[in-house]
Amino acid sequence: MIQISSIIFTIILVALVLYRNKEEFTAKKLTITAIFLSLALVMTMFAINIMVFGGQVVIRFSQLSLIVLAASLGPVYGLMGSIGFDVANLMLNPLGSFYFGFTLSNIMVSLIPALIFNGYRR
Repeated sequence: MIQISSIIFTIILVALVLYRNKEEFTAKKLTITAIFLSLALVMTMFAINIMVFGGQVVIRFSQLSLIVLAASLGPVYGLMGSIGFDVANLMLNPLGSFYFGFTLSNIMVSLIPALIFNGYRR
């Protein structure tokens, strides 16, 4: 049930972002998106493991490049980068099956800064 609701919410969110932000795709912006995507994939290898109350908290730095990508190029490129990051990370590091909740989490990580930074520009 959670998987289905996260799929529906992801589709609605993607449709809303693409409907509200008309973006012209240029080769320069697509190249910058690919560079940030590859940087995020490299940064998945770096993490800090902290033991807290018998459990483990992992702090990863790959989300920082998605935040910078979305804040600098806008929500459409941030959306493309976060979906591409999730799919490429699943292909390179298959630690389980595909779960749309993680995709939705990556989308939200990139969309919130993009909407904040681009909302103040318009």
